[in-house]
Amino acid sequence: MQKRADLYDKYSAFCRDARQRYSSDVIELCYHHSPSSEFEEIQALQMDNAKEYVKLVARIQSEYGTRLTYTNAYTPTQNPVDERRMGMIVTMARSMLLHVFLMNILPSTTISGDTPYRLWHQSHPDYARLRVLGCVAYAHVNIPMRVNKLSPRGMLCMYIGLPETSRGFKLLNIDTHFVLTSRDVTFVEHQFPLLKS
Repeated sequence: MQKRADLYDKYSAFCRDARQRYSSDVIELCYHHSPSSEFEEIQALQMDNAKEYVKLVARIQSEYGTRLTYTNAYTPTQNPVDERRMGMIVTMARSMLLHVFLMNILPSTTISGDTPYRLWHQSHPDYARLRVLGCVAYAHVNIPMRVNKLSPRGMLCMYIGLPETSRGFKLLNIDTHFVLTSRDVTFVEHQFPLLKS
């Protein structure tokens, strides 16, 4: 089973997603495949407190004289640059998955105007779930969630995409900035809550 290490060089801001078979391969990745190691030695490493890396501390310090620092458990704020980069990578991956979905349901000239989805599944794709990204969406508030009979039946939201694990729509509540998933949604696709008039 392969393990992942996210390497970030503070000097050059170069980020690398490295795969390794064993935890000890991290040393190889850091010291022998780093462009900066050709010019000067790595002075310090910061890593999370993962048990598989803690065992390497003595070897790294004795062989290379590198200073090691660790983040405390459950404190991503102590490693903000790497955490932010990982968030960006995940966001990009999600947008690429949506792009693949759209490519499969759009007609293509290479297959005579047909869709890859129809040729693969032998049925036409369902376009009913496609909405304008960022438009106004009113999520239905179920009866048990209402304070009283005069409470609003819908909450103002913004459509932000399709959820990965359920059928429905992913929405951002405009007032609370809370992300929710709802099946019962009324869309106003010509209004955009973030656009200033």
